[in-house]
Amino acid sequence: MTQVRRFSGVSTSMKSGPKGVAMHDRWDTFFSSITCLPADGVSHAPGQKDFQRFEAKYGMVLPQSYRSFVSRSGPGVLGDLFRIAAPGYGGMGHWFDLDRLNRESIRTAPPEYIAEVHCRGLDSDESADIVKQLQRMVFFCTLEAEEFIGWDTLDESDAGPNEYGICIVPRMGPPVYCCCSFYSFIYDICMGSGFKEFFHDDESSEAAFKRSHTFRLI
Repeated sequence: MTQVRRFSGVSTSMKSGPKGVAMHDRWDTFFSSITCLPADGVSHAPGQKDFQRFEAKYGMVLPQSYRSFVSRSGPGVLGDLFRIAAPGYGGMGHWFDLDRLNRESIRTAPPEYIAEVHCRGLDSDESADIVKQLQRMVFFCTLEAEEFIGWDTLDESDAGPNEYGICIVPRMGPPVYCCCSFYSFIYDICMGSGFKEFFHDDESSEAAFKRSHTFRLI
């Protein structure tokens, strides 16, 4: 099977951080360096059973970097833009419950619809590969412009335990490969130089810093 990957100029190497530092400790450092805006209600982090139920349903093991992140925070909005979902939040809007997000995403759409929206102008072989790719992707993040961000579960990465290549799926057009791990997604895409390349290339450095250094808990 042909694997559809569209590479960009952004480095795909995972930022390893200090050697010997556990992932949850790295996230503790991350959250201590940004402004966390409190949730409107009582927030809670997903539990082990939430992860297990999702993994059993979707036939995948969630990346350790992602599990450690949402175990620390639960779902939320990073930089006023990136809506990060977590398992176990079925009572919330579909943007923030990982299962509901995927049940209502492009991965469940008819193949004909996926081809029309995301494969226009491509030859039949590449179109077929992209349809299969979008049907197997597992999404964890959305933007207000209806862009979905998720893991290609066949694109296994050596960046860390159970890491996969991450793609951005625009409202129209094929998926775009952006990085090789959730940790890299947070630092290189959401908070790093990758943001301008993929989203807002006219954003000032000051605006980028203020935007990226907030996390609104849900």
